[in-house]
Amino acid sequence: MKLKKRSLALLVSLSLGLASAIVTYLYLQDLSKQAVPATAVPKLVRVVVAREDIPSKTSLTAEMVAYAEIPEEAVLPGSIRNMEDVIGAVTKSPLLAGEVLNQNRLWEKGVTPGLTFQIPPGKRAITIGVNEVIGVAGFVKPGDYVDVLATMENERGQDVTNTILQHVQVLAIAQETEDKEGGKPKVATTLTLAVTLDEAARLTLAEERGVLRIVLRPAEQHDRLRTAPVTIEDVLNAYNPAPVRQVVDPEPVAPKVIIRRLPQEPPAPVIRQVEVIRGTVKEIVQVVK
Repeated sequence: MKLKKRSLALLVSLSLGLASAIVTYLYLQDLSKQAVPATAVPKLVRVVVAREDIPSKTSLTAEMVAYAEIPEEAVLPGSIRNMEDVIGAVTKSPLLAGEVLNQNRLWEKGVTPGLTFQIPPGKRAITIGVNEVIGVAGFVKPGDYVDVLATMENERGQDVTNTILQHVQVLAIAQETEDKEGGKPKVATTLTLAVTLDEAARLTLAEERGVLRIVLRPAEQHDRLRTAPVTIEDVLNAYNPAPVRQVVDPEPVAPKVIIRRLPQEPPAPVIRQVEVIRGTVKEIVQVVK
């Protein structure tokens, strides 16, 4: 009896396992018949990226940038896709290597972001105070070249005017770096020049200790001349030169005759004979006088 129960339980278990296997098989077959959609491939677009870390206020060159492809969904508004649009542009802030270039991070091509980009290599910008007289009545414009004169007191207490700078480029008049007046004179209170460090020191001392005067140079004249200091005597005698002294031969003078007296010879001695008597002896003695 027990054997029949065991056989019946085993038969039921096998039946249930077989039914489960059949159901599973049929389910897998049904899944295999269903169409599986292909994985969507993102659309890539080409953008311009930085090849390396780029500091701010740097003019971009072709060696600093490259093309890269990124998903279209990752492209931000203002991202630059053409390399020609960034060559020559200037960075407003630092860029990291691999960063997508954006219009908001760059100055547009042809736009000068500041005076620092207009200073010639090896020069510095220095500003001096001017007025209508010192600044050539406002006729000096950005881009012109000028000479600078300084009137100071020398070590002997005399006022002397020297040409301390020649062929100096004007970078700005007041805060204007371009001639927006079309050549019309405009009186300003400051003048910014491009000078070397030595010239800047010379100009600073001259402005502190003396009076400056700006001299406007003609266009296309770039020579430098040797000049001499000008004193008050030079100004007063500019059109009244000192008369030339004529050298007149002096009248002949008769030679002086100098008579020298020779020393006199001493007189010849006078010899006298004197008779001397000593007792009974008589003796003749010569006496020289």
